[in-house]
Amino acid sequence: MTFIVGLIEKDNIYLFSDTAITEWNSNEISQISSFGENSYSDDVRVVYQSEIKLFSVNNRLIIGGAGNSNSIDSFIENIETYESYDLSLSEIVENALENIDDIDFEILLGYFENNMPVLCKKHSNSIELEVCSNEFSYIGKEGTHFTLFQNNFTELKSQTANFDSWDPKEISVTVNSMLQAYGVWNYTLEEGIGGAFTSLYLDKQRVSWQPSLSYIIFDININSLKAISSNPDMALPNNLFSNSKYIFTDQREGAFYISSPKPNYTGFLFRQLDKKKEIL
Repeated sequence: MTFIVGLIEKDNIYLFSDTAITEWNSNEISQISSFGENSYSDDVRVVYQSEIKLFSVNNRLIIGGAGNSNSIDSFIENIETYESYDLSLSEIVENALENIDDIDFEILLGYFENNMPVLCKKHSNSIELEVCSNEFSYIGKEGTHFTLFQNNFTELKSQTANFDSWDPKEISVTVNSMLQAYGVWNYTLEEGIGGAFTSLYLDKQRVSWQPSLSYIIFDININSLKAISSNPDMALPNNLFSNSKYIFTDQREGAFYISSPKPNYTGFLFRQLDKKKEIL
């Protein structure tokens, strides 16, 4: 139940993704924690932060994948094989899809063709690529993240006076932080979506992974919040914020590092091609 968002802004292509995976019919409750939340489990599944779902190929192509992990891995391997052929990027992708056994996965792809940014989507059990023309496109589950982002991203652009002057890093950091906050506030691991969010973007020269980020998560005293909401001139109460936690994230090609005070939480996430899981 992955959630991956793709968008084009100012001739740059962006992809944003969660890192949660779902293990079905598993009796083992993972001790790995997500972005301040506990892993989710019920009678049929376990959901926890585990894998990067974004890929880049030779600074020319960015990919986000949701669905069967085996199939996604085979598709990426095919892409890398056809990269050595004298083909356009669209032809490379088409050949990679045509020569795969199972197509039970979704993808978002970003690349430049004739100096123009292109964002495409492949639906599950299809090899047809659909050019995305909406303000943003997504794959995975249409849950809390989709509902909130659909409203907030449009509002962000319309109400931020200097949005047109933002550079790619500012857009990447802001959107990534919005998506991260949705999961922390709403415990979306229950929906199969969550963990740390990652991102990358492509311009005409290169792929850039998200900048290093530091987050501060804290509890809010609801009564104190109500008090200052009804009296804007009131001084901030000392007990408004508590239990602050500092989390640092740093991403490079294929590896994502998280540092947090939460037990069993500090460490690396990788895209593990030899660890086959169902990413749903």
